[in-house]
Amino acid sequence: MEKNIFLIQWYGSVESVDALKNWEINRKERFVLYLFQGKKNRKNKTYKYYCGETYDRKESVACVYVRMNDKDHHIHEFENGEIKIWVGTIANKRKPTQKEVFLCEKMITSELSQIELDDKKIVNGTNKKPPKQNVYVINEWYGKNNFEYRPMDSNTIPRIVPDVMTYYAPEQIYYRSKQLVRVN
Repeated sequence: MEKNIFLIQWYGSVESVDALKNWEINRKERFVLYLFQGKKNRKNKTYKYYCGETYDRKESVACVYVRMNDKDHHIHEFENGEIKIWVGTIANKRKPTQKEVFLCEKMITSELSQIELDDKKIVNGTNKKPPKQNVYVINEWYGKNNFEYRPMDSNTIPRIVPDVMTYYAPEQIYYRSKQLVRVN
């Protein structure tokens, strides 16, 4: 039986780390993943993308805004431009392990860098290679108010990151469904 099956519920978008902190401290979810897209200045025409995790061995899980306050975090490269932050919780795991969080991050970064986007648009380069085992990720997208989010703009992260991503390790093949559609 497969064990690497993850349901990630994403909430966003938030336009700054301060706004994220104000929103995140009032939530009961444990956010272990984040995605952001940004332009380093408003004149840039193309977005850059970043996927990260907040797993902390000492505290089990840290808040996303705490991680983004690190002085060396890539998000600070975008402070004078435009940014949209999404935070994710692995909803089907009560307390995900570091390995599970890393697998989810690896799947998303691999998807962004190898399938959807030019490598030059990916800010974090540590996870560009695919996982070594089968992984199944289902992404659900919600606005900050908990309502289901269906993006209209093709540049938004929920339109770029597929709703369903699978990786079949024996054949090194990705499968994905861009956006699931309602049937009734």
